[in-house]
Amino acid sequence: MSEIFRLLTPITYWILIILWSFILYFYIKRMWGSKTNQLFHVLVLVLAIDAFRTLFESFYFGLWYTSLSGLISIQIGEFLTQPEVVIIPKLINVIAAVIIIVLLLKRWLPMEEEEQNRRLMDLQESEEEFRAFFDNNPLSCWLEDFSEVQKHFERLHKRGVTDLDSYLDEHPDQLEKFAQAIQIKDVNLAALELHKAECKEQLFLGLDKTFTDESFKVFRKEIVDLWQGTTQNSHDGVVKTLDDELRYVQVSFRILPGHEKTMDNVLVTLADNTSKWHAEQQLLESRNRFNLAMQFTNDGLYDWDFENGTIWYSAGWKKMLGYEPDELENDFSVWERLTHPDDVKVSWLMLNEVIDRKRPRFELEFQMQHKDGHWVDILSRANVVFDSEGKAKRVVGTHVDITERKRFEKELTKQKEKIEQYLNLAGVIFVAINSKGVVTLVNQKGCEVLGYAQNEIIGGNWFETFIPKRIKQDVIHTSKRLLNGDLEGAEYLENSILTKTGEERLIAWHNTVLKDANNTITGHLSAGEDITEKRQLENDLFQARKMESIGNLAGGIAHDFNNILSSIIGFTELALADAREGSSQKDDLEEVLAAGLRAKELVQQILAFARQSDQKSQPIHINDIITQTLKLLRPSAPSTIEIVANLEETPAVIGNTSQLHQVVMNLCTNAIHSLQEQGGTIHIDLKKRSFENNPDHASGKNTAKEYIELIITDNGPGIDSTIIEKIFEPYFTTKDIGEGTGMGLAMVKGIIESYGGHIQVKSEPGIMTAFTIQLPSATSIKKREKTSDEPLASGTERILFVDDEPPITLMGYRILKSLGYDVTVKTNSIETLELFKEMPEAFDIVISDVTMPLMTGDELALEIRKIRPDIPIILCTGYSSIINDEKARQIEINALTYKPFTRPDLARTVRAVLDGAQ
Repeated sequence: MSEIFRLLTPITYWILIILWSFILYFYIKRMWGSKTNQLFHVLVLVLAIDAFRTLFESFYFGLWYTSLSGLISIQIGEFLTQPEVVIIPKLINVIAAVIIIVLLLKRWLPMEEEEQNRRLMDLQESEEEFRAFFDNNPLSCWLEDFSEVQKHFERLHKRGVTDLDSYLDEHPDQLEKFAQAIQIKDVNLAALELHKAECKEQLFLGLDKTFTDESFKVFRKEIVDLWQGTTQNSHDGVVKTLDDELRYVQVSFRILPGHEKTMDNVLVTLADNTSKWHAEQQLLESRNRFNLAMQFTNDGLYDWDFENGTIWYSAGWKKMLGYEPDELENDFSVWERLTHPDDVKVSWLMLNEVIDRKRPRFELEFQMQHKDGHWVDILSRANVVFDSEGKAKRVVGTHVDITERKRFEKELTKQKEKIEQYLNLAGVIFVAINSKGVVTLVNQKGCEVLGYAQNEIIGGNWFETFIPKRIKQDVIHTSKRLLNGDLEGAEYLENSILTKTGEERLIAWHNTVLKDANNTITGHLSAGEDITEKRQLENDLFQARKMESIGNLAGGIAHDFNNILSSIIGFTELALADAREGSSQKDDLEEVLAAGLRAKELVQQILAFARQSDQKSQPIHINDIITQTLKLLRPSAPSTIEIVANLEETPAVIGNTSQLHQVVMNLCTNAIHSLQEQGGTIHIDLKKRSFENNPDHASGKNTAKEYIELIITDNGPGIDSTIIEKIFEPYFTTKDIGEGTGMGLAMVKGIIESYGGHIQVKSEPGIMTAFTIQLPSATSIKKREKTSDEPLASGTERILFVDDEPPITLMGYRILKSLGYDVTVKTNSIETLELFKEMPEAFDIVISDVTMPLMTGDELALEIRKIRPDIPIILCTGYSSIINDEKARQIEINALTYKPFTRPDLARTVRAVLDGAQ
């Protein structure tokens, strides 16, 4: 048994040596590639060599022991125990260790070189990925070097600056230095498209043209963010294209990883939100018809590596679907799971076409499921990166949330359908004409104006059927200009059209071109307003203003006529009183008096003309006049001006439609002009008023108790108190040359007063202006009663009579003297005042002309009243713009009489004033 044991011992050693050798071989073969554990491997090999040496020695001594036991010859055992033989395994051990170390060094050094080469390849691959992302990104991308900015930061830190924002407030010039310190390395194609540059050099040379004030504000925010350690951020801003077109963008910056300390690689992206901004503006302008909203979100990024099958989703990609960055793993199955099944199939087909070079890039819209279950519309754009052999290596792309845009498109489609319905309800004509002049669209309003059914218009030639022959060639020429894209001078056009009855209607057209999907002009769309009546009103107004100027000229000389007529009529009446009954002299004087009275009526007609009074009057409802006027004013008024009408049902007034229209139009136009710059509100209030208990409001010679009150108020700049008394004077205006004649308010005043009405203005500068018009209602106007022949009123009171015309003073003296009065006459207002100062109690009444040199009659009246407040005063006028019944009451004049007055008129007025003063 002991012999068998001795035999098994060396065999066991051999088996162990063989097994250990195999283990060592496979370990080196399979595990050597992991460079990070090579030092550990070296240690294992050294231990393995030592173990191998131990096994060898054990085997050696086992072999020696076996020989001693007689299994082998003793000579062999003795040989193996000799010193020169014993050292053999040790030498073998040393030689093996040296060989293994040499092999290690030989493998290790090349592996370091290979590692560097692999790193270079990885870097190159990363740069290709970035370049693919950079070049094909739909956003405007700028790669910039901020290293000099970083150095500037360090200098400011050394100077003790801690708050850069406050520092820039104190040193605004530093912002420009920061801008100059930035070096632009590269821009992508989207940047050239955004700024309308043909090449990068053109963009760089004209870079200053792309900046706006808002650009510098955004740049300042970026600099402050970088100062505070922020590596990425975004701000809204405005830039310009090279042809000065504004672009509304979202500016984002990010320091590329690994460059945070040097800031020599900063990626700045500009997302063009101009269309969004314009869409929002259009939505605001049409919010009464369209109540839509549209939002855009940031892009999500993904990078899919075909070689190792890995994919990376950015945080924005996941956030777009409602997930936090750690809630979705970076696995391709995530996209397949969240994408609509039908869209997955389409996406695979398109991606394969890009990989097979049948399509330049991947661009597709599909739906992905949000975390909360709803579907998100995604616009995916991507490029495939190919290696040098043309093999697809990876896909780099973006996801954009277009849910709002899709919703907007759906709503826009609905709105287009609504617009087609609105076209038939619109108050203007819509006509579409193709390049051959054939009508392709017409709305209900167009059919109404033309007098045809829709099927009778569509398909017909517009120029042959609906345009008068005398202007057909001009209209065709304008149409050709539109079809050639020349909108200048053709966008707005006024021309006549022919209705089915042969009537011509004047239409104001606003034209725009129609294009197909290839941006080719196929026709033009015209929106027209029937301005036939409006133009007629404008012509009437122009004619009325011309007549107004003539009338005011006539009114200006009416004073002289009335003075002359006063002498003729007055002296004729005096002569008649002394003529013998039945004598030829009396007959002649009666003819002179009749001629004088006819002349008086003629002057009254001239004065009525000066007030723009039309003798053809009829009952008119002011409500209708205001409604018609607002229809003309509202379309032409700026959108910043609101017109609010509060119209009560009121009785009719006696007047002329055209004149009352002029009154409302003039006052409203003036209100719009005052609000043109700042905007505001115009209030138009119409109500029925009764002044039975307040007769002071009734002006003129009417004694009406029921009045129509029209108040037009605006909250504009108001009227200066220094000129408010002059605004009703002819030719007075505050408008620039070419904007007004100064006749409008004078005309309004003349019309209102000719109807027995009253107009007044109240203004608070900077707050409001209100024009109040009071017109007697038609039911309150009474017919004049004929006066019966009565003896002339007489008296014995003392009268002071003053007029700058000697014939008038003589006539007045003789008439009043004939009536029994004690009369003192004067031809100079200054002398009259001096006389009254000397003898204020010597007179019972003062009668004065209004228009006199040195001092007018109303001024003389005020001075006399300062001396003796209780004395009655009568003013006489032939025609005056500075005095009327209202002004006379304000300065407490007892009566205002108009020349030429007759002997009975003067007698009746004097007696009435004297009796009323007692």
